Amino acid sequence: METDHLLLRVDLQRTPNFAEQEANLKYLERIALEQAAAASGSATAAATAKTAAESARDAANDSRVNAAQSKSDAAASAVQAVEARQAAETARDVAQQHSNQVAPSVMSPGDGNATTERNARTTVLYAAPISAPRTITLNATDPIAGDMVKVARLSTGTGVDVLDFGGLKYLTPSQWAEATYTGTAWVLTAYGNL
Repeated sequence: METDHLLLRVDLQRTPNFAEQEANLKYLERIALEQAAAASGSATAAATAKTAAESARDAANDSRVNAAQSKSDAAASAVQAVEARQAAETARDVAQQHSNQVAPSVMSPGDGNATTERNARTTVLYAAPISAPRTITLNATDPIAGDMVKVARLSTGTGVDVLDFGGLKYLTPSQWAEATYTGTAWVLTAYGNL
């Protein structure tokens, strides 16, 4: 067929006969079909490439969104970790304060002055002789309503000088007194003889 077509191309001066025209037409149809098939394959490949490019673009966008969300989640987790640490430290401090409040303390200042600290229940014992006026200073830094301080000047806590219990009561040997913090001030709540 191609030979007939080539012959026809060489001899353009004469009119082709029917057989030559038929061969020429079949050749052109075959070339057109091959070109159409090639174009169709190219179009299919182009469409497939376009779809793949769109999928890649969508995946890249999803990755970018996921990365931004991960960054946001990481920042939120960091904030939550800091808040959790602060809450744990606060809980530890409160627990320490509570243990200080609950655990009673006993002081024996001997022949000296005494200052009470933060505690729910403090007992101050004067068993040694007192050689000069002595003072018990009640906690003014961080008392909590309900804190109590009890002072006892035992019979062995002799001496002519008095024991000043926070300006609320003066004790002589064999006397005791108790003060309670109301939330605004220390008040004398009980006293007596031993």
